[in-house]
Amino acid sequence: METWTAAEKVRSRWIAEEPPEDDDLLNTKIGQVERLIRRHFPDMQARLEATGADGGPAEPDLAETIADVVADLLQEHFANPLGVRSMQDTEGPWTLQQTMAGDAPGKLVLSAEHKKMLAPPMTSRSRLRTINTEQGSYLAAAAMTASETPDGWPT
Repeated sequence: METWTAAEKVRSRWIAEEPPEDDDLLNTKIGQVERLIRRHFPDMQARLEATGADGGPAEPDLAETIADVVADLLQEHFANPLGVRSMQDTEGPWTLQQTMAGDAPGKLVLSAEHKKMLAPPMTSRSRLRTINTEQGSYLAAAAMTASETPDGWPT
């Protein structure tokens, strides 16, 4: 299966230490992250291929957003490939201690923020219904069926 994100897109987003130079390793890890995205969003390929009313992409920024998420996860992974939670280094009277943030340091895990970024855009069609509060609670209760009427409400 073809990947959505090229190694150069990941490298161009790299902000930490030097990105990995090994293209095979980087492409393997890109594939892992993209398979993770496909598991959470099985319709992602269709969303990438969808066209809008103007003939252009339905979600113009989707491919770049995927690249952002892939680069973000890979930076976290390569910064801590062993998934170490805490490190301590002592030399004489000096001690350096580091604790890695996150629920799964070094692991390829989509965070809630990543899932929000990759989620389909909100549509204007809402399942919520408008309730006319001017009619009062008696009419609202009368509109309910007997099984839905809470105890104590007039019917």
